[in-house]
Amino acid sequence: MDSLRGYGSTVATTTRDGIPQTRTHDKARSLPQPEAESAQQDKVSWPTAEQLLALSNEELGRVDLVVMNLAVAKGLPSLAELDIGRYVRLADEWANDLRARMPAWEKMFCDAPDHWRNDIDYLRLGLVAWYVDTVLGVTYRENLLEVKQILYTDPTDLFLNGVMDTRQGTCGNMALLHVVLGRRIGLPVSLACVANHYLCRFDDGSKTINIEATFSGRGGFALPTDEEMLVQFKLPAKAQTCGSDLRALTPREMLGTFFGQRARNLENLFRFLEAEPDYLVARYLFPHNRKLYIAQNLISVQVSPRLFEPGEKGHPIDLAGWLQEVVRVAPWNEGKPPDNPADKTPEPEEGSLGDTIFANGEQIPHQVVAGPSQRVRLRVEGSRSPCPVEPEIPGQTQTQDSKPKEKRNVRHVDAIFQQLQEFCASRNIR
Repeated sequence: MDSLRGYGSTVATTTRDGIPQTRTHDKARSLPQPEAESAQQDKVSWPTAEQLLALSNEELGRVDLVVMNLAVAKGLPSLAELDIGRYVRLADEWANDLRARMPAWEKMFCDAPDHWRNDIDYLRLGLVAWYVDTVLGVTYRENLLEVKQILYTDPTDLFLNGVMDTRQGTCGNMALLHVVLGRRIGLPVSLACVANHYLCRFDDGSKTINIEATFSGRGGFALPTDEEMLVQFKLPAKAQTCGSDLRALTPREMLGTFFGQRARNLENLFRFLEAEPDYLVARYLFPHNRKLYIAQNLISVQVSPRLFEPGEKGHPIDLAGWLQEVVRVAPWNEGKPPDNPADKTPEPEEGSLGDTIFANGEQIPHQVVAGPSQRVRLRVEGSRSPCPVEPEIPGQTQTQDSKPKEKRNVRHVDAIFQQLQEFCASRNIR
């Protein structure tokens, strides 16, 4: 007999009794897609990422997410020869096995619905999570569990082929695998973002349920609430209300996250000029995402010296001065008390922001750090503490009692400007 532990302390045991099968997922698609038989799949001409960009959100909704994800992945030279059909067939095989187990599980629900919150969807989500964890044996990448810094130089850590081949993954491809299987058995699930973490999110229009896909190796599944996620990742309510986090993504937005993951890999390989277009496409597809906003702006600033000379507004040094003036007169600062002239801009710590962005005249990327909870967080090399949303200004210490970033004093911008000026002066950059 197979067993599963639900969120909290619910424990259930399967039986071999069955009831009628549940509904199956409609696989109608707008682009040529494979039939069940492998011979027909081999004849399919799979769409490219560029072809997917030409589709509407409704048309993208009829494209298999395995195809969508791997079409973007094939844009990387190291994954150009991926056999998309093989992964579609493997996903179908797993989904068929999962579907065959559903009658016994639904009989178990009928026998004791109170063990499953009197919600059949809760049980079905639990079945998907249990299947990925226990039957497929998918776990978080062992080599990333305890590391302090992560550079995603291996794209298989980000795309579906990696987790399907090795049964090890990260939040992005593990959550997507849950979505792929859930959709194949008829569940209205999608990806959802929380900071730079991904969840599988059930949303049928009347209720939402989050699945933490990286909760693996424990024979159960975790269903954190939105409130718990906001607290865990120390996010303001605006992260959700602005349309960035903790909502089911549309097909178009999921395509945007795939381009963002490809850009992340290129960025971590120091291929900034290739990463910037992918980040721009990702933001075009998912303009409200906060992490894509930060990543795209950081990479665009880093490549801007190829477009602008010092003294032009687009150059990083002059851009910092322009931003300083914008922030001083911005409407969100109206009504705030003026800076105290006695206050001094904090002295930068060793490893200034200028030294972080440039090293001997060469641009270097920000670093990504994974904490004990396996959450990936952004940090500027040289700063003392990682932060969940943006680089911390050297010389500034952030505590739990700190005000939200939206309310920070403009002296933070002054600190950046002063450090960039000092950096340029030290290297005779004018």
